[in-house]
Amino acid sequence: KVVSDKLRIYGLDSFKISMVKILAITLQLWVIITAVYLISYIISEKFQLYFVYFEGYAIVVFLLLCLAMATYIHAVYSLCQSGYQGTTILLMTYVIMVIGSGIIVPITYLPDFFAGLAKFMPAYQWNQMCQKIIFDEMNGMDITMLLLQIAFWLGIGVIGTWKNTQCGLDSY
Repeated sequence: KVVSDKLRIYGLDSFKISMVKILAITLQLWVIITAVYLISYIISEKFQLYFVYFEGYAIVVFLLLCLAMATYIHAVYSLCQSGYQGTTILLMTYVIMVIGSGIIVPITYLPDFFAGLAKFMPAYQWNQMCQKIIFDEMNGMDITMLLLQIAFWLGIGVIGTWKNTQCGLDSY
């Protein structure tokens, strides 16, 4: 909230403040996922397991994936009344998404309801994208889906931020 107030003093509007927040979240996620990817590659090579191969394009595509995640996080926070509420809702949605999207338990072991619902969860899409980036190749349709997710969550986040500024709130 303090950073947002300071950015407003410097003349940034809601949209630009949203972009700063999304960029900060994206870079943090990207550093983490890139580090995990590189460490996995090094371990794979060192122990001659060869389960991860280094692909230069993966690091760039991870940036798009992290941007999609960041816009989702921003959208959830911007729709909430406070940072605490946003954190609680974000954690609840993560628990539901991780369980229901096949990240921990494969979808085939889940009830049919979750299997159908999983395809609409952002975490399912992110999981599929990670698998394609690391073990397969991305195609134009995959990139288009990522860009559509980014546009969708960005739109919701900007609308939420605009609504919050109209009400005098700042969610995080």
